[in-house]
Amino acid sequence: MAARCMLSSRGVGLLALPKPEFTTLYYASLNNLYDAASNPTGLVNFAVAANQLARPMLEKQLRAVGSGASPTSLAYNPYSGSDRFRKAIARVISRHIARCSMNPNHLLLSSGAGSSLWLLAAVLADNADGIVVPAPYYYAYDRDLVALTGCRLIVSHGEEGGDPLEPSALTAVVDKAAKEGTRCRVLVVTTPNNPTGEVVPSSPNQQRRETSRSCPRPR
Repeated sequence: MAARCMLSSRGVGLLALPKPEFTTLYYASLNNLYDAASNPTGLVNFAVAANQLARPMLEKQLRAVGSGASPTSLAYNPYSGSDRFRKAIARVISRHIARCSMNPNHLLLSSGAGSSLWLLAAVLADNADGIVVPAPYYYAYDRDLVALTGCRLIVSHGEEGGDPLEPSALTAVVDKAAKEGTRCRVLVVTTPNNPTGEVVPSSPNQQRRETSRSCPRPR
């Protein structure tokens, strides 16, 4: 329940949707696919538009370059991304980025940063909610975070040219937005910053988290 409190009302609504029975049956069938030699009593799935004729040739080519491809590699994968790929990414993040153990089940893959930003904005904020970003910011935030979500971009410029991520600066823009009728729900921090390349130091992050927690929860 605590996790749901962090979601927007539309995010909570998405979680409440029943899982399609077809999805369950499809992924179960992947473990019992027909093969003339190894599994002659297996299933032949006619419910999806997957090119099975080219699969043996593609698998052979992929294995030739050491990809470790399997029949499921060329089929529809879980919505969160293939388990094998998420485990590989988790290893890279754990070793080179986060410097701590990353659970692959906590990763969700999407087709690019733009779609990830849009999905996050949609499930964390509702229509007309504010999303706080420090200046200068990546130009595509104007599109990726607000165009399809109905949210507002609230820009923190810092106090008298200071650090836009200082807790006092963030509190000021959140309070100003609230007076103007906008409830801020999300703080976006990019490190290294785009476009400046500045790396956000880790030491003040606890203060920023405390500031973020002061943002209103969904009604």
